[in-house]
Amino acid sequence: MNSTKSSVSLMFACTASGKMLPPYVVYKAKHLYDSWTEGGPSNTRYNRTDSGWFDSTTFEDWFFKVILPYARSKEGKKIIIGDNLASHVSLAVKSACEDHNISFVLLPPNSTHLTQPLDVSVFGPMKTQWQSLLSEFKATALGRKCAALTKTEFPRQLAKLMEKLQKNQAKIIESGFRKCGI
Repeated sequence: MNSTKSSVSLMFACTASGKMLPPYVVYKAKHLYDSWTEGGPSNTRYNRTDSGWFDSTTFEDWFFKVILPYARSKEGKKIIIGDNLASHVSLAVKSACEDHNISFVLLPPNSTHLTQPLDVSVFGPMKTQWQSLLSEFKATALGRKCAALTKTEFPRQLAKLMEKLQKNQAKIIESGFRKCGI
């Protein structure tokens, strides 16, 4: 809600049956502090990069700590759908997918607004709720003191967002898969 150069990236993963897996947060920072991970949604993973963007290391960590444990709990063939970002191409991830009966499908470039279920139905309502939460936070005494949402406050606001989305989450996720023909 301001023009700071701070950056936080989030990775979300959902199943076609409407389940949202734990979020994965990447801060723009040299170090990751415990206070930046407290009060967030259950099982959320936190990391950091110099840019605040996902790189191949954080992508692999996300895959091995969030996706693979979930996939191992399911029998049969699994499919992961991802965008065509270069950091999503990893030999370690490819090998793990082969070992665990997972196909990793990369969507064609510039097509996620039509072919990626989260882009189609989940992120719009999520962004609306996030803007509302940020406005509410800025109206508090702490929010008026802060030029931007601090990394210490971020997990708590993310937890509020995930709680607000919980009510219709499964229906919204399922509709994204349906609209994409998946």
